[in-house]
Amino acid sequence: MMNKNLNFLYFGSLPIIKYNDVYKSNEDEIEYIKSLKYSNKNGFFLSDSYEILKDVKLKKIKNCINNTFEDYKTNILEIENNFYISQSWTTINKNQGFHGAHTHKNTLFSCVLYLQANDSAINFYLNNSAIQNHFNFSYKVKNYNECNSTSWRLPVKTGDLVIFPGHLKHSSEENKNNEDRIIVGANYFIKDEIGNKADWDFINIKTV
Repeated sequence: MMNKNLNFLYFGSLPIIKYNDVYKSNEDEIEYIKSLKYSNKNGFFLSDSYEILKDVKLKKIKNCINNTFEDYKTNILEIENNFYISQSWTTINKNQGFHGAHTHKNTLFSCVLYLQANDSAINFYLNNSAIQNHFNFSYKVKNYNECNSTSWRLPVKTGDLVIFPGHLKHSSEENKNNEDRIIVGANYFIKDEIGNKADWDFINIKTV
């Protein structure tokens, strides 16, 4: 039986999962995150630090992200490899601020935890739809769905956490609210032993 607290998005046949209401931030956490140093990119503020989850004041947030990713790895992907947080950051979108379409290089999976998000969404983009991957036909689409679309809007709210492959292009929408939209993001990369010596594909990835 599917967990009612999960939303499975089969867009492009990729493992995109939204966990609903996994975290409730408190006022101290929000104020501390706002006090961090940011670079202003036309209303979109990106933290100067790419290791914010090493901050002990954000330990509860880190634990939530790690625990949720562990569930994603174990119960959704059903793999046993080890992963670690390679980068972590926070962004603040003021009114009319947004984060344009982008990908996350040098990562395997990305997480976005919405600490404060009113009427928000994350958008995903593909070069080809799932049914165009092998034969790039121009289909006559009756109704757009996750199989025949090259873009998809996933609504999110405060407390939700979305996990997706880091190579997938995505963006945030313009914040049309007076309340700041605040997220904490984390990238995950694989570590330790991968493959099998008997298959001649064994490697051991050391972390920095």
